[in-house]
Amino acid sequence: MEKLNQEQLAALKSARDRVIDIRNSLADIVITEERCATDKKRLMFEYNQSSVEFKKINKEIVDIYGDKATIDMETGDVSYD
Repeated sequence: MEKLNQEQLAALKSARDRVIDIRNSLADIVITEERCATDKKRLMFEYNQSSVEFKKINKEIVDIYGDKATIDMETGDVSYD
């Protein structure tokens, strides 16, 4: 039976390990991209829902206090500058 010499075996193992490491890194990237895409979809949905709610509440405030009112977001004080 023939056998690789130590240098050939070491080079083959090193090349194989490098391919495995790169493949694993690529897999990690793909998994991360998928998670990011899922998170992005969820956050965009939440953002859209929150924007609709904000616009609704803002319109109610404008209807009550007018569009010239300035609201202090810390205290709730209304001023007309």
